[in-house]
Amino acid sequence: MALLGANAALAQAPSPDPAKPEVFSRGIGSNQFGMTLDQIDAIQHYQKVRWTNLPIAREYLPVEVHYFVQPLASFDCSAASTCELFSVFRPCWTKQSFVVFFFTQDEGLFRISIRLSPPCPSSECLQNFASSFGIAPFDGRSPNAFKTALGRTVLEGHIDTSYNWATLEVYSENSPLPR
Repeated sequence: MALLGANAALAQAPSPDPAKPEVFSRGIGSNQFGMTLDQIDAIQHYQKVRWTNLPIAREYLPVEVHYFVQPLASFDCSAASTCELFSVFRPCWTKQSFVVFFFTQDEGLFRISIRLSPPCPSSECLQNFASSFGIAPFDGRSPNAFKTALGRTVLEGHIDTSYNWATLEVYSENSPLPR
């Protein structure tokens, strides 16, 4: 297990259900790291966007990272295992919450960010998610609630108590990181 950050809480996530971590082995369910924009669009039925029309995520510069945002309410949950994993987020499955897909042109999809916003109980949902995977420690008072590795995938939970936002970051261990 590699150290993922000096101040990050790192936990190996034992799970009573060995199939759960497999869903994150290369992304989230059928949304796999390395997929092209067209492949993700075919799953998510976004808007047939082109690379040049996507906004640039400036926090990743000098790496050119593009992204698209989709309301969580329209996230394709056709894979039963994917829906089951995120059942704890159901109170947040609204148009206010969203998922962000991050891409590089050479590597394809490398990060998926699920952002939970009020009026849902976002911090509680994130804690329930961590608990369902045996992720510990979970610190609901810290902006960095948890960070863990499931194989070659990193999961991070972040909480913004000022605005009652919570974020689940799922990314490939060797992917670009924001500044």
